[in-house]
Amino acid sequence: YFPYLNGVNVLCRLLKEELEQLGKKPYIVTFKFPEINYVTKEQEKNIVLVPGKYLPGGKKDGTMANFAYGKEAAKLRPYDFDIIHLQNEFTLAKTMVKVARKEKKPIVYTQHTMWDDMFSKRYKKPIARVVTELSHSIYFSAPIRNYTCMTVPTMKVRNYWMKRHVKKNMAILPGCVDDSKFMFKEEDNAKISEIRAKYNLNDKEV
Repeated sequence: YFPYLNGVNVLCRLLKEELEQLGKKPYIVTFKFPEINYVTKEQEKNIVLVPGKYLPGGKKDGTMANFAYGKEAAKLRPYDFDIIHLQNEFTLAKTMVKVARKEKKPIVYTQHTMWDDMFSKRYKKPIARVVTELSHSIYFSAPIRNYTCMTVPTMKVRNYWMKRHVKKNMAILPGCVDDSKFMFKEEDNAKISEIRAKYNLNDKEV
């Protein structure tokens, strides 16, 4: 999660903000980065921090892990979540699966990364084939085996799962965009006119 920046983080924040506007109380369960000085204000926004350790090279993109699934799950159970939404397949997801099992809560699993595609482009044969096979063990880990509903971003990803006979409660749900960032306000009209005139665009559709 933030302050590291990637597409999943942005989507998490957008979903959280939209759910809050609907009167819901979403929590984001994420790793606590040791070098970040978290303040009380962040805690008030329902960010639940779990201890973890960086994986090799993880400081570049905030990749952490915690293998104490049972211990951390026990700490999270008192939150009494209604729905567990998983957005990765790794150690934190396995912790949340334990919470869902103990509390008998439904799991929504959102797949973001096509590991097969990523590994085949990153590695050369025959290493690519070996790593791709390992990616299948990632896919068929606890989140996949235990989900109640799966969302995928495109028809391509849906077809990937259909070929592997995974069809249960799957929905195509494209990633969202905060379109307010692309909307002009009334006070922007003068700036728009200035740009149109500067680039000779007054009679053109832009």
